Amino acid sequence: MSSPNLNPTVPKSAPYGHACVGCSKAKSRCISRGSGNSCQRCHRMSKECRPSAVASKRLARRPASKTVRLEEKLDDLVTLLKTQAATKLLEQRHDLGGAGSDQQHTGFSSGLPTRAIGESLQIQSNEAIPAIPDISAEPSRLSEMSSVHTTPHSADSLHSLLLPPSQADEYLRTFQAHHLKALPFIHIPPELTAARLQRERPFLWLNIRALCCKSTLESDKLHKTVRETLAQSLIVDGERSVDLLLGLIAYLAWRMDHGKGKKILCTYSNLAASLVFDLRLDRSDQETPCKEEHAYKSFDYPIKQQVPTYRTNEERRATLACFSICSTISSFLKSQPMRWTSHMEDCLRHLANEAETPGDELLVSIVRIQKVMDVVTTLMHERLFESESHGPPKAPSILHVKALRLNLEAVEKGFRPEMSESKVVRSYLYDTYMMINNLALCSTCPPTNTFMLNELERTRCFYACIHAIKQGLDNWFSLTSGELFGASLGLLLHFGRYTHVLYRLAMREDPAWDRTAVRNAVDLIQTLERGAEHMGAVPEAVQFRSDASDFFTKCAMTLRGAIPIWQRALNGVDATLGTNPVAQSAVELEAPDVAPGDFMAMDFSDDAWLSEVFSTWES
Repeated sequence: MSSPNLNPTVPKSAPYGHACVGCSKAKSRCISRGSGNSCQRCHRMSKECRPSAVASKRLARRPASKTVRLEEKLDDLVTLLKTQAATKLLEQRHDLGGAGSDQQHTGFSSGLPTRAIGESLQIQSNEAIPAIPDISAEPSRLSEMSSVHTTPHSADSLHSLLLPPSQADEYLRTFQAHHLKALPFIHIPPELTAARLQRERPFLWLNIRALCCKSTLESDKLHKTVRETLAQSLIVDGERSVDLLLGLIAYLAWRMDHGKGKKILCTYSNLAASLVFDLRLDRSDQETPCKEEHAYKSFDYPIKQQVPTYRTNEERRATLACFSICSTISSFLKSQPMRWTSHMEDCLRHLANEAETPGDELLVSIVRIQKVMDVVTTLMHERLFESESHGPPKAPSILHVKALRLNLEAVEKGFRPEMSESKVVRSYLYDTYMMINNLALCSTCPPTNTFMLNELERTRCFYACIHAIKQGLDNWFSLTSGELFGASLGLLLHFGRYTHVLYRLAMREDPAWDRTAVRNAVDLIQTLERGAEHMGAVPEAVQFRSDASDFFTKCAMTLRGAIPIWQRALNGVDATLGTNPVAQSAVELEAPDVAPGDFMAMDFSDDAWLSEVFSTWES
């Protein structure tokens, strides 16, 4: 009997494809008993263990189709273009960012918005203006931007919106010298470069460039980009930032030829007011913002942290400027004005007491006047819907004239002499005086002894109205071409209101005033002609590159087009009433002995002329 094997071999299965013939046919596991020995199954069954001669064949790799090979080549080409674009963007960042990197903080936020505004700045036309990249992004972020937003056009177009530093700084200085003189909604220190402003406020910078561009074609494309960016960021992405608010204020204040007229004005002004609300700039943030409706949500969501109550002057200026421009638009559209809050009053008081720049004092003065105008707008709005109300009768709006007059006089007395001489402040004052008198001259209250001013008081308001219009027109015509180029929407609407009120007074027969005296006091037709000449001189003075399609040229053409229409209407009224203007030309209009604060004005509820201007600017 043989001795047992002291070192038995550990059983090991044959690798895949190397099983013996018997195990392969039986689909059994082939366990080897060592090199040169038969497998366990064949040894147990006393069968011949023959290794398998058949090995599994690998499928040959099929050649790629022409479509696949073409797609691979295109992918390689796109990757190469993306890399080149990212490299060039980094070079631009290095060149433009170096100058402003060492400057001190001047009130702008060091962080960018949560979403890069420039990513969505695209125009889908053959002459498209490419997206404005965020030049402060990290290299990896730049690569991501190029991969997501590369258009079918040349990859070099990604950075074509970047202006040379000298030209960009020129645009910024133009905006400071002209536009901010009319509505100082932001403080731009002299040392701030355009490159830094573009990094920190990309949407605001896009609006500044569109407003200061001297090419009408390029300006229209940039403003289209502004609207697309605003829709993408505000509506689609739900972004809320001070940058968006500042850019929207600039767009509302200086983009005059809005494509859809008054409707688009209302839309954008409501967007601006909603931004102020969503950013909580119109109220104090002392309460805990977490006010869930159901108690069980407290287990799902952690308690939110309180928002800091500190406000920067940049936020205060933006809030007050938004109120000012929204108030101007609501007075034109006869819509509900933006809500004034106690926190906004605190912001106004803070800027008045601790003004950092002369622009802060100007902004405070404008807002204080606009607060009075808001009351006038509210009263006019109530008068328009008097017939639809079913509640108790309200006091006639004419009874509010004296209180509003005293309120505006108090505001005017609070101005320093330098501010009282400001053309911008005077324009707002005269316009508000005019609109206050509107409540007296166009009152629709019943002729009772309780609710109606006597004819002497209405005549007094009439003379004060004419005096305010004359002063307002003299002040408006004193604006230089450069000042008119930077004039905000409010200043331009003031001229339209002056002429509109004159037209209504000259057309309306009323025992409280003499129509001929109106025409002798201010020649309406000559005023329109002067306005057309004043507007038409702006493009040449500021060196517009335009084919007569800019706003000022269009406005001059509209004013000249209104002259024969208004002249024909005035002559028709004269013929109907038997008035002979030549025979009565010697009638002099002498204002009564009233205080300077008594100058008022008339109705603006049926402004067909300005509506026509807004509807034809884009035609």
